[in-house]
Amino acid sequence: MAVTDAQYRQGMRQLAAAVSVITATHAGARNGLTATAVMSVCADPPRLAVAVNKNASALPLLLASGCFAVNVLRYDQDAVATRFSTSKLSAELRFADESWIALDTGAPVLADAAASFDCGIASTQEVGTHLLIIGDVRALQVSPSDQPLLFLDGTWASLIQANSAAIAQYGEIVAKSIQAVDQAAARNGSSADKLEEFVRGFTAVNIAHSGITRGFLNHEPYLPPGKLAEINEAKNQFDRKLRQLIEDGMRSGEFDLHDPSLTALAITGMVSWIHRWYREEGRYSPEQIAERLTGMVINMVRARAAHPSSEQEV
Repeated sequence: MAVTDAQYRQGMRQLAAAVSVITATHAGARNGLTATAVMSVCADPPRLAVAVNKNASALPLLLASGCFAVNVLRYDQDAVATRFSTSKLSAELRFADESWIALDTGAPVLADAAASFDCGIASTQEVGTHLLIIGDVRALQVSPSDQPLLFLDGTWASLIQANSAAIAQYGEIVAKSIQAVDQAAARNGSSADKLEEFVRGFTAVNIAHSGITRGFLNHEPYLPPGKLAEINEAKNQFDRKLRQLIEDGMRSGEFDLHDPSLTALAITGMVSWIHRWYREEGRYSPEQIAERLTGMVINMVRARAAHPSSEQEV
């Protein structure tokens, strides 16, 4: 059975690849393109290959120059990748806002890339819609501590190894979140009172640790399987306890809703993502934020009074 173009592309979306910007200069002009089809050919002599679409606007200049640079982007350089992948920008504007240097061949080298390979063209070969360019590596610079930008399932991604301190800090936040729901469940009063207590406590935890949460979640770090399982189990425990608190309110008739699991997820998401916008110098104090979030949550779950009938008894 022949593999269709759509099937092939869908399969390749699952192949995570480092993102590089291929650059060249010739006769006073510069150009470049974003590429993921970069591979090592051999180490002796150092040689790599790049597959470039034959319709790429940068290809004629690259071939005319006889040399090129492969700039492996850092995880936080997705803006560079976007600029070099759009046809809406002129060649020179793609180089804006970054520092570019030259090594051996004169090809533009991104000064703070994770790695840059300065290459001379050894040979080329047409392969379908692409031109396979073999390059001899004449010079390189490497930043071993930098993590690369990845392309996976049609979007930019990263693979940042979380260190033990970061994992411990995030685990502590999850533990304090469990404590907040436990304290709320243990207090006297109605289910609404308990849910209000939880939202205030959970908000306080997230605001107090917003810097840690922001750094941890924004970069989506890689966790070793054991640590990932440990944190996920703690999160599942938190979810179960919050769902139980909501179900208690449903049984008492205080809460009118159909899906306690989805409601718990909505509440958690609304509060825990506070790190995306909360700042100490912001418009609202932590207490004001907690007050507003509490009102929103209670309005979400509380039972509504039945509307009076428009029909009158005769």
